[in-house]
Formats: sequence, structure tokens, C-alpha cells
Amino acid sequence: MDPATKLIEFSSTQWNHYNKLKVLYKKKIQCESHINNLTDYIENDITPKGLKIKVRPNICNERPGFKNNVKRVLHNTERKLMHLIINEQKKAFHTYARKITDTESLMTQQLRHDQIADISEKLDRFTANLTTVRKQRHYQKLKKFKNRCHPSDNINNTTRNSRHYHSRRNNRGKKNKPTPDPKAVINLSTIKLSDSDISVLSKGLSFCPTPKTININELKLDIAEFKRKCRLAYIYRDEDDTTQANEVHRIFPREKSSYIPPASNNQNLERFLNMVEGDILNRYNWNKSWDNLSANERKSFTQLKNREDIVIKPADKGGSIVVMDTTWYATECHKQLQDTQFYEQLPCDPTEQYTDQLQKKINRWKRKGWISNKTASHLLPPEPKPGHFYGLPKVHKKDTPLRPIIPQCQALTNQLATFVDYHLQPIVKSLPSYIQDTNHHLQDIDQVTVPDNALLVTIDGKSLYTNIPQEFSLNAVRDFVTTSNIDNPELLIEMLEFILHHNYFVFHETFYLQKHGTAMGSKVAPSYANLAMGKIEKSILHGHDFKPQRWKRFIDDVRFIWIHGLTKLHNFLQFCNQIHPTIKFTMEYSSLSLPFLDTLMTIQDNQISTSIYSKPTDRHTYLWFTSCHPKHTFKSISWSQTLRYRRICSNETLFDSATKQMKEHFVNRGYNAREIDNKLM
Repeated sequence: MDPATKLIEFSSTQWNHYNKLKVLYKKKIQCESHINNLTDYIENDITPKGLKIKVRPNICNERPGFKNNVKRVLHNTERKLMHLIINEQKKAFHTYARKITDTESLMTQQLRHDQIADISEKLDRFTANLTTVRKQRHYQKLKKFKNRCHPSDNINNTTRNSRHYHSRRNNRGKKNKPTPDPKAVINLSTIKLSDSDISVLSKGLSFCPTPKTININELKLDIAEFKRKCRLAYIYRDEDDTTQANEVHRIFPREKSSYIPPASNNQNLERFLNMVEGDILNRYNWNKSWDNLSANERKSFTQLKNREDIVIKPADKGGSIVVMDTTWYATECHKQLQDTQFYEQLPCDPTEQYTDQLQKKINRWKRKGWISNKTASHLLPPEPKPGHFYGLPKVHKKDTPLRPIIPQCQALTNQLATFVDYHLQPIVKSLPSYIQDTNHHLQDIDQVTVPDNALLVTIDGKSLYTNIPQEFSLNAVRDFVTTSNIDNPELLIEMLEFILHHNYFVFHETFYLQKHGTAMGSKVAPSYANLAMGKIEKSILHGHDFKPQRWKRFIDDVRFIWIHGLTKLHNFLQFCNQIHPTIKFTMEYSSLSLPFLDTLMTIQDNQISTSIYSKPTDRHTYLWFTSCHPKHTFKSISWSQTLRYRRICSNETLFDSATKQMKEHFVNRGYNAREIDNKLM
């Protein structure tokens, strides 16, 4: 094996020393990088954005040469500031160098020479890679600064002189402004929120305040990207884009191309692009935009963002905003993480150790011919990071428990989960009870005849993701995979085992390993849960004497028709709860109407009609209309909701009744009632 890719097995003592030295070397390299970067900026007469002094006096501007003198003073001050930072970074550099020497001397006393050599080899690779990455980033930044820092980047101030500006300013505040719904904010903390605090929070966590200033350089980069895409579309206009992508590109997204095409020979296209750029840069004064927050709301927004004594999270269901004390939130999270049946606390960050283990497995899979070199190159992320645990408050339940969420976007097993999920999806869709979404559910119940005296029934699994035993689910997946047409079922099982047994995360700088179930946030979690439920429902449907009709399931939400009486239905639920010791179900039933997903099923003349269903806790917190989003975003939201209502409601009477409420919800969020009416026509 190539020495550069040699995999080293460490003991726990070696890992402790390696992690300490790795942190110290990383900080030392960062200090050295800051020193070199600032030195290059000084030599090239460049001031980074974070060190620019934006003080501009409003007096004595009429005196000749005064502005130039101010610029010169500020320029000299910026240079002195950079020299001061360089001196501080040099002191920090020497401090870390001394700590590294002390740690290495301690390591020589506790470890053998071969163990020290292994640590040194791994540290050399780490420092070399980190130094190379930081140098590349610095050269790219320096190149951007040289290309972007021009004194002529000012935008003409024409907006304030326009008739539209004065008309808008004079009419500001005269329209009936929508009042935010205070019930959309649930305050569980001991802190009393002001009216402006509640007003800001009730606008929703997706609300975007108007920026005070516009970064002209970023605006120019966006324009350049728009021009690039237009030119690429023109160059490849005759290409056939229906060619089938290979398996790797179907599973993993393609890397973004950085190719910048030259100006095209189409004069009309180039004239259009130049007109767009000039129209954006020269007609408007972006720094004089209308603020969509009042002065008190802007102050509350800044204070809420910087507060450390409260935690603000969206509710698990319903769209409400929940405010909690930081201590209470941390205590509730720790209560869950201290359950040794589900989680295990780790002594340190296991990323390096788990990465080495995964690399070994990938090499073995390649040697066996199970995966190609191209697939192997996508299975290991370049810079894996542990997921950060957080909880969403279940305000619709007693004592407000938290639903654990672990995002896996940059996790070590994310690419592996993507690969496994791609191959499990066809098996999941082949299950007889599979329901993909609301549209699939509506198609399935269309033209269904309900017998007389029948009951509509739904059952729901309790905390399915965390309660599924890993070995049980692995056996379930193994049973389905081995009976399918997949070429290498052993490969998927090994990958899934690695994902489940290396599902680690961090909370408050402490690392944990999930031992039971799978985390909400993993790409393979829905398929994994679906197949586990597939095995359970097979035991239910084949083991009970009385069979339900039209049994269909969306992950752990099941609906069916029952014709055997209420007593036998309760016996059926008891039988379901005896199938597995950790997976339990709750049940709802009705002879008239029952909710399932976001629909309300109602029996009318032995047929099932459907309408929109919203839970009592749903606050309908659509994106606030004054949010700093593109206009088409708001049009898309109202149009998509209208289309959804039209699709779900079975007849015009139900549609008219539901859309009246929908219109009220949109108007309460600041939308124009006339535009909503136009979409309903």
C-alpha cells in the first residue's frame, strides 16, 4: 500500500495525544496563515472587508482636499491595525509552538518509539493538507480582491430623485398593515417578551429583514454568474440533454463546473446582458431600500439574535415559534442523551478513527469488485463533520417533550446513506402497502366502496425512528434485499451496518453514539424504517384471523377499513402491540370522518370524500409578505397552496369552504386578497 494512504490503528492513549497535538498544530497553522495573509495584503495595498474603517464625516466636505485627507488617515489607520494584528498573531504562534513542545515531551514519556512514529506520520499528513488548503484559499481570495477592489464601484444615486420613491415614502404606513398573530409564538421561558419581540418572532423564522447595505462586489458576482449561465445555455442550445447519466451521477450530484465561457458571437445576447447589468448597477440606489422592520422591531431582532439565555426553535408540528430557557432546553436534551439504552457518550471526537475504518471497508469493497473506483471516490466525504444534535419541542403533547434531530448533511456516513437509499428505494416502492405521498393516497381511495357499518381506522407508530432495534431492522432489510434483484445484497447490508453503528453526533462539545434506532436526518432513515415496518405488518396481516381492508401505510402512519366490529378492532390493536416489544401503536377510528396525512376522509354514500385537514396547533405561518424575498416566491406560495387545495378537496363545496379559510390565513400574513381571488378563479 502507498505510504501516503497507509491506515494506522491507534490505541486510546495514542488517540488522546494525537487529538491534542492536532488541535495545537491546527491553531499554529492558522496563526501562521493569518500572518502571511495580512503581510500579502499590506504589500498589495489591499484592506480586507472585515478591517475596513467606514467612518465618513459629514462636516467640512466643501473644503478642497478634505476628503482625500480623510481617506489617507483612514488608510494609514487600517495599515496600523493590520500590523497590530500581525504582532498579536506572532505572539500566539510562539505560544502554540511552546505547547506543542511540552505535549510532545510528555508523549515521549508515555509511548513507545513506534507509536510516536505513527502519530508523527499522521500529523505530518494532516498539517501538509491543512497548509495546502489554506494557501489555496488565500491565493483565491487575493485574486478576488485584486479583481474586485476598484474605487469606481459606486452606484448612481437616482432612486431618491424618482417620483416613485417619493410616492412610496408619502404613502408609507397609510395602508392597513397585517397584525402578526401572537399565538404563533409560544413562550415557555421565564423571560417576558416585549410586544416588538413577539412581533418579530411571529413573522416566522424564514422572514428575511431588509439588509441595511448591499455588497456591491457580491452583486457583481451574481450578475457575472447570470451572464455565465446565459452564455452556456446559448453555447449548448443544440445539445440533447436527454442522454442517460451513469449510475454514479444518478446517485451522487455532479460537481459544479467552474468553466467561464467567453463572450458569444450573438450580438443580441451580449446587448441584452449589458443592458441588464447596466440597469441593475446604474438605475437604482440599493443602499436606500425600504426597511421591512420598524425601529423597535429591528432592535428586538438584534437583541434576540444575540441572547444566550433563551433558545428559539420551530415547533415540531404546526409552524409555531417556541421560546425556551437555555438551561431548561439543555437539561431536556441531556435527559434524552443520558438514556444508555439509546446513546453512549464518547471520550473524544471519533471522526478520524471512523474515517480510517470506512476507508478500509471501501478498499475491501473495491478489491472484491463490488464497487468501481468512481463510486469509491464518492463514498468518503472530503471533510466529514459530526452532526449537531438538537430537539424540536412537541407543544401538542404534555410537558413539551423534544423530538431529537441530527442533521447528517456533512456527516461521515452521508454519502454512504445516499448510496444505500438509492438501492433500497425500489424495494420500498414494491411493498403492497406503500403510500408515497398525499397524491398517491388520494388516487388509492378514489372510487373505493365502503361497506355499511364499516369504520375508518388509522394507527400510528410511537417514536418509530428511535425505537426500531438495529439488529431487527438489519434482518428485515436483509430479508427484503436477498429476495430482490440487487446484484450485491451483502454490500448494502455491510454499508447499512456501518451507518447504524457509526451514527455519532455532538451536543455542547460532547460526542455521543446512537446505539438504538436511527436518527431523524439520515437519508436512509425513511427507507430503513419502511422496510422494518414492512416486516412487522407482514406478521400482523398474516397472523390475525380478521383482516383489515385497504391497508395502506406512509412510513408508520397506517389507514384501513374495518368491517368486523369494534370489539375485534381493539383485539386487533392489542395483537399489533404484541408483535414487537419496543414498537407500539396508537389508534383512532370513526364511522364518519377521520384525518390521514393532511386530508380529512369522510364517508358519504359509501364513498370516501376528502378535504383539507389542519391540526388545531397549526398556525398557518406562511412566509410573511414583507420579507426580503423575490416577488415570485410569494406568488409561488399562494399558487402552490391553491393547487394543493384543489387537488385534495373532492368537490366544489368543500373547495369553496376550505379556500375561504386559506384566503384569511394569507391575508393575515400580509398577502393581497385580490391576488388570492385571482388564483382561485
